[in-house]
Amino acid sequence: MNIAELSIKKSVITWTLTVLVLVVGAVVARMVASFILKFFERKNFDPTLSKFIAKAIKITVIAFALIVALGKFGITIAPFIAALAAMAFGAGRLAYLQFVGPPVRASQRTPTPWSPVRST
Repeated sequence: MNIAELSIKKSVITWTLTVLVLVVGAVVARMVASFILKFFERKNFDPTLSKFIAKAIKITVIAFALIVALGKFGITIAPFIAALAAMAFGAGRLAYLQFVGPPVRASQRTPTPWSPVRST
């Protein structure tokens, strides 16, 4: 075998593994989404919210399969994972601020009847 044949064989194996990862990822995503949807139906959960959560999980699993497939091609996936972590942190911070509110300094708080009296 010469170098060209080895190179072709290696690229065929890479493509096959990539397609296999994508197919397995899609199948696993479908199975997990179906399981989540059935679980929520058994618990009498809201149908709209359960479909939304199931689709969000399905998209997440497919995205991870796509990132792994890109890694099979030799593309560095560390920046993608860092970007996903930054987005998750930002979404969590935004949700926290929506539910709890922005941080308030102690001097800006309105006094309540049970707050300690400050002597100045």
